[in-house]
Amino acid sequence: MKSIITFIAAIAFLAGPHGQAVELSEKDGGKIARAVGFLLSNRHFKRTPLNDDISRAFLKKYMESLDYSRMVFLQPDYEEFEAKYGTLLDNLTKRGDVSPAFEIHKRYFTRLKTAHGWLEEIIWADIDFTVEESFIPNRTKDDWPATEAEARDFWHKRIKYEVLGTRLGKRRGVEAMKAKAINGEVVKKDDGTPVTVADRGAERLLRERIGEAFPDDAIVGEEEADVAGTSGRTWILDPIDGTQSFIHGVPLYSNLVALEDEHGPAVGVINVPGLDECVWAGRGRGCFLDGEPTRVSERTDVRGACIVTSGVDYWPSAAALDQFIGKGAVIRTWGDAYGYVLVATGRADAMVDPVVFRWDVAPMLTILPEAGGVFTDLSGAVTAEGGDALATNPALLDQILDLVGRS
Repeated sequence: MKSIITFIAAIAFLAGPHGQAVELSEKDGGKIARAVGFLLSNRHFKRTPLNDDISRAFLKKYMESLDYSRMVFLQPDYEEFEAKYGTLLDNLTKRGDVSPAFEIHKRYFTRLKTAHGWLEEIIWADIDFTVEESFIPNRTKDDWPATEAEARDFWHKRIKYEVLGTRLGKRRGVEAMKAKAINGEVVKKDDGTPVTVADRGAERLLRERIGEAFPDDAIVGEEEADVAGTSGRTWILDPIDGTQSFIHGVPLYSNLVALEDEHGPAVGVINVPGLDECVWAGRGRGCFLDGEPTRVSERTDVRGACIVTSGVDYWPSAAALDQFIGKGAVIRTWGDAYGYVLVATGRADAMVDPVVFRWDVAPMLTILPEAGGVFTDLSGAVTAEGGDALATNPALLDQILDLVGRS
């Protein structure tokens, strides 16, 4: 139960602000502001004048870019900044004065820290499902909460809404899977791999929830057609990674969610419901196992290292694995996404995956670096689309690539 709550909370919290934290001085920001002001006024095909109307619109768009779901800022914050800067941003931009942007950004992180504290309380509290409440997930057209109490109530209802939806979706998927099992029916995809109604039901549920909360975002998933977006953000889903484990009742299957924005990988989540574990990470925010910070191992030598992989049948030759054994490493097939969980939490030293698709490993692009590790393909390139993958700590990277890497 706790893994479901932490899985939903991770997405709800980490998916809020999507911008990359960039170290930018007010001096540098001033140069950029002056350049933008000049280009808008002189080079834009409409020669848009920087006036009070543009100033107000820019203020609102800037705050919305930080708080897309309108659950972090308060309405008094917006009204305060609108009164202070609503008609001044055009003039300040021309002068290169970006101090309002820094002030607003600082307020945002203050509010975000408060919201994080609420989430910690909500996650570990018992949610009362006997109380009838309503929640509209898409708040992009609403005002910001009027008070902190109202904002906390929104977070409470959102988590309750997501947990309830996940529980119901999980129940429907399990019931449907049982019905299929009775008839001996497991569908084969074009590549020969199995897919269950639970795979498709879980992905459909995730798509529905993401579409409600972030209607302008693109979605890429393993089981259904891609959905185009206009926001610059893309969700990448693998509803059940480790379908063979799921079919045979082995609790090492997982739900994978990744988010990429214009700056690259932003969020990664691995939920392992059968073990009640959830690992998540946000760019610049660290990596967590069920809410506690986690790190990769500190091993510096392949000898004695625990190397995990998804299965020996994925390897073109057992000779590759023999190289690890010859170096004194221990090989275990605790694979699929759970292998990456073990590496990110320091319980295994490396995960080597000879065959992967983008949705199998997209979360690792955020999770491993935030846990102090590295994620590459077997050529050493940082990508989820290389067709193979390696996760380990920095000290072991070159040693492992020397053994099984490719040019």
